[in-house]
Amino acid sequence: MDDFSRVIGYEAEKKELQRYCDYFANTAKYKAIGVSLPKGILLYGEPGIGKTLMCESFIEECGIKSYVIRKELTNAEFIKHINKTFEDARNNQPAIIFLDDLDKFSNGDDEHKNTDEYVVIQSCIDECKNSDVFILATVNDRWSLPESLVRAGRFDKLISMKMPKGEDAVEIVKFYLAQKKILDEVDAEEIGRILQGRSCADLETIINEAGIYAAYDGKAAIDRTSMIKACCRVFFEEEYYSEIETDISGEIKDRRVAIHEAGHSLVSEILRPGCVSFVALGNVSGNIKGITITRANEELEDSKRNREIDIMIALGGRAATEVILGEVDMGTIDDIHLALNSTYRLVAALGGTGLNVYDGVAETSEVMKRNLECAVNVEINRLYEEVRKIIIENRKLLETIVCDLMRKKVLTYRDFHEMYAWE
Repeated sequence: MDDFSRVIGYEAEKKELQRYCDYFANTAKYKAIGVSLPKGILLYGEPGIGKTLMCESFIEECGIKSYVIRKELTNAEFIKHINKTFEDARNNQPAIIFLDDLDKFSNGDDEHKNTDEYVVIQSCIDECKNSDVFILATVNDRWSLPESLVRAGRFDKLISMKMPKGEDAVEIVKFYLAQKKILDEVDAEEIGRILQGRSCADLETIINEAGIYAAYDGKAAIDRTSMIKACCRVFFEEEYYSEIETDISGEIKDRRVAIHEAGHSLVSEILRPGCVSFVALGNVSGNIKGITITRANEELEDSKRNREIDIMIALGGRAATEVILGEVDMGTIDDIHLALNSTYRLVAALGGTGLNVYDGVAETSEVMKRNLECAVNVEINRLYEEVRKIIIENRKLLETIVCDLMRKKVLTYRDFHEMYAWE
């Protein structure tokens, strides 16, 4: 078992790092063909996704002496610490210097990136040239660093780590569930799909919260209800909505929101089968809100039709409200903005309806701007009519989803797979 096995997922990133580890294990074969040790690697991405663990695994896999620098001292003392650490590494090479949370080393803003800490780091890295000192770093905000620091020759490799999705998210959920007492009904894939795009730290916290719910309710193990309750708490500020009583007026609004979310989910499943992960009604400061989460499929080609489907899914809530209730949905401002912006990018950036509306030049004439505005208007209305047709043709199924959502308050991909017959 290699040391990278502690990191769940991120197989492509691990494979890339293992090539560098091999340099330390088999230096002679690289030097035999004139290959020198790269100067450094920088891993960047959102907090809580395992960048530090990845680097620690890299260090252990390399099996050489390492030094860690974190911002734990006042500015003046910290600069002395940086200089001393680099000096120690040069005196004990081969060595790795690990700069953890490099973007926290200085308080400089976008206008003052060249602070003393970064200048010292740059100088120390340059002093390590022609030595066997390797620089490893993590950073949350890669763009907060001065370009002079992250250029080739100082950091030869920049590796982006993204939030876990798809199978990576499921595997991480399985890992944390294995540390808890759970019932067989708890489905790791179901939870992973609901929480897609959340950091590893978030996943661990939410699963632990489910355990707190279960124990408080006197349960001997985490069941599906406790797990769903903890997931809902992520999206809604208050308790799981099914526990909140509503009066008749609340039920009316409840149905409106359910119709809206059912519209999104129906259009999603018709156009992109199997993509709906989670549909829920919740209470946010006394107001009934809804959410629909669809599973991102990074394997889908970036085609015009897939761009159109994204727009149509965004319009699904408004179309369902119009068809079922015969009224304009006043809660679709965000959806309309998303659909309009996506349509603009489709038409303008891609020349989706012809090059006469292409908006990729430095100066666009007023005529072309008017053409673009008209093209966007025509395109979004054409797509909206497609959505309305889907709603009308599948109205019976839509109303079934609405009833189930009002009754259960939460529907997951399992419900969509087991309860509904998709043509």
